[in-house]
Amino acid sequence: MSNQPDEPPQTRANRTRVFALVAAAILVSAGLWWLARESLTGSLSSASTEAADVTSPADGSRESGPRLSEIAMPENGRLQLTFGELPTDGPLLVQLDLPDEAVGTGLHAVRIVSERGERSDAEARRSTQRSGLTLSIERRSLPSAGRYLIEIDTTESHPLSVRRYVLELR
Repeated sequence: MSNQPDEPPQTRANRTRVFALVAAAILVSAGLWWLARESLTGSLSSASTEAADVTSPADGSRESGPRLSEIAMPENGRLQLTFGELPTDGPLLVQLDLPDEAVGTGLHAVRIVSERGERSDAEARRSTQRSGLTLSIERRSLPSAGRYLIEIDTTESHPLSVRRYVLELR
C-alpha cells in the first residue's frame, strides 16, 4: 500500500483540465508556427499563380539591357529580373503599388527573405510620384540569383495587414 492519501476526484479532474488546456495551447502555437513557415516557404518555392507577372517577353524574363535604378511592381506582384540589371552603385528603388488605405503615413517595416531563409530588414516610404510606397533595396540585400519574398506591414485595420511581393533574380 502507498503512504500517500488518495486525491479527491475534484483535484484529479482539475489537474486533467489544466493539462488538456496546456496541451491544446502548445498544439495551437505549433500549428500557427508551422502555417506561417509553410506560407513563407511556399511563396518562395513555387510560382505564385495569384501574383501579377510584370515581364515583357513571352518567355517570362526581361531582356538584358541597361541597368535599372527604379522599377514598379503592382499590388501583390511578381517581377523577374536578370542579376545584371541591378544597379552596381546605389540602391534599387522599387515602387510598390498599394491602395491609399494601406499606405498611411510614415515608414513601413519591410522584410526581404531569400529562398535560403536569409533575411534583411528595410523601410519603405510613401511614394511622391504615384500611389503606394517606395522601397530602397541595397545590393547587399540581394546577394545572389534566386527568389526573394518582400513583405510589408501596412496600416490596414484587418488582421492580414501584410502585403507580399516576389522578386526573382536570374
